Amino acid sequence: MARRELAVPLPVSLVTGMRLISVLFGLMLAACVRVTAGVVGDDVSGSDVQRAIDANIGPFLAGRIPNLKISPSRCPSRLDVSDGKVAHCVLPVDGVDLPIRVVYKGPDPQGLNVNLDGSFFETAAIDSFVERQLHASYGIAVKAHCPGPVVQVLQPGTLFSCAITGSPLVKTVRLKALSRGMLFQYNVPGLRSGESDPDNALTKHKRGEPVILKGSELEAYLSRSYLPLSPMATRLAISCPEITDLSGRNHVICQLHVRGMNVSQRIDVSITEPNGFHELPLDAIIDKQRVQRLAQNDLNSRLQQNGDAADATVDCGTGIIAAPAPGQFTCKATAGGKSYDLIVTVEDFKGTVHWHGVEVTPTPSASPR
Repeated sequence: MARRELAVPLPVSLVTGMRLISVLFGLMLAACVRVTAGVVGDDVSGSDVQRAIDANIGPFLAGRIPNLKISPSRCPSRLDVSDGKVAHCVLPVDGVDLPIRVVYKGPDPQGLNVNLDGSFFETAAIDSFVERQLHASYGIAVKAHCPGPVVQVLQPGTLFSCAITGSPLVKTVRLKALSRGMLFQYNVPGLRSGESDPDNALTKHKRGEPVILKGSELEAYLSRSYLPLSPMATRLAISCPEITDLSGRNHVICQLHVRGMNVSQRIDVSITEPNGFHELPLDAIIDKQRVQRLAQNDLNSRLQQNGDAADATVDCGTGIIAAPAPGQFTCKATAGGKSYDLIVTVEDFKGTVHWHGVEVTPTPSASPR
């Protein structure tokens, strides 16, 4: 089969996933959408950017987090992105204007990056996480009250404190927003978490001694520290090899399972000095139908902008998959009576993906002699 690049640009980047103490399944943090720009240095149409936000970021948020009330985005009539300037729009979610960042991407293919200006959080989900973390680490049942509106976008480096009620042992906890959509919860002064062999393992590792743990011990540790900021937490389970050797530079591969779903994510566990336990997901959790829907909407939007019929269809199949990151998988697409392979590239464990189409044309059959 002969193959050539699809003329209509397709790439869209969607960033998913969340880390709290460690990275795990979680809510969508940001969405990055590439839209076609004008001549380099020109300002661009705000309505074009609004269509991209409403066709991609809004639906992606709604698909990941049920019951969000998402209103049409708002942009200035023209956005100046020349000379590295950053333009801004807003996306109203649950009555809160979330900031959208618009920057010039470059000429190959020429376009813009449009994404949430920070990491997206539901404040109630942060409350729930703090409550679970305090119970898991210190055995106390409390209620957390974290600041901010019902939804918010936090910049890396943002420090904030959550008020705690229900225990005389703790009144507040401190958290910090990190890069890539991560949150760090500081230890509570005056409280000591339950002693565990993994905690002692750090001391042994620093001394250069062998670090051998039962799989159940490592599982218990990861279940405490590797928690998601999501109601999905009760559906997650971690399994590790029966005996794990984390001495020196050794690595152990554990599995994160979603109960009721035939999918698991590999987690590379090691001990690094001076940071202690280090967990790195090796797979991204991908909803193939969501990729299919977003790719099809994006392609039809671009076809319409080019004055062509919006007749594109995309077929990625069904189901949730754990895709190696980086890695690729292929969907099928049609547009204008032609067939394409839609090559979906998974960039990282957060689920950042982009795609491009490659036309598939029948190889001419040999003429009879």
